[in-house]
Amino acid sequence: MKTILIYLIVINVVTFVIYGYDKWQSQHGGWRISERALLGLVAAFGGVGALAGMWGLRHKTKHLVRGRRAGYNAGGVPAVQCGAVYGFVVVVGPHPDPPKGRGTD
Repeated sequence: MKTILIYLIVINVVTFVIYGYDKWQSQHGGWRISERALLGLVAAFGGVGALAGMWGLRHKTKHLVRGRRAGYNAGGVPAVQCGAVYGFVVVVGPHPDPPKGRGTD
C-alpha cells in the first residue's frame, strides 16, 4: 500500500511539472508536449496532477471548440482517469485472502 501511495504522489507531481513545462513552452514558442503524452500521464494515474496543472496554471483551459470548451478540458481528463481506475480494478481486482500457514490458526 505504501508503494502505491508513493507512486501516486510521484506520478502526479511529474504530471503537474510536465503540464507546467508545456505551458511554459507554449508561452515561449518552444516545442510542445503532445496531448497524447499528456493524457498518457493521466492514464498512468496522474489525473490529480493534470487537473491541478490545468486549473492552477491555466493550461489548456482557454481554447474553444465550436463555441464551447474542448472535451479535453471538460471531460477528457476525468474520463481517462476513470478508465484507468476501472482498468486497474478489472486487471488487479479484489484478491481472496492469502492462505494461512500451517499451525498459525
